[in-house]
Amino acid sequence: MAEFVINMEFDPPTCCILDINVSNGNQVFSNEEKIETNKVAKAPISYPPLLTDMRKLLHGRPNIASLDNMHSHLEVLQLNLSIKPQSMYLKGYLEHAIQSFMSDL
Repeated sequence: MAEFVINMEFDPPTCCILDINVSNGNQVFSNEEKIETNKVAKAPISYPPLLTDMRKLLHGRPNIASLDNMHSHLEVLQLNLSIKPQSMYLKGYLEHAIQSFMSDL
């Protein structure tokens, strides 16, 4: 786990770990993994704030409890690439992440 986290980049190709210490992290990572990761992790990463369009996409979604329903919501969401390219990227990234999780279930 430590070697994996050390080599993480801002835009990993197949997964995204934002913060393993949030409550959802307890469902994915064991306490031992969290302790190991926290020992080798550098100082907290300071990311630039999300663009307004990306924040609207994340906060504007309906309250959806299942990955299946969230994926369906994203699939029908219409965005214009020339107007909101970052939101298109985020939408695709979220869809890919959901597909990855669903394939592991």
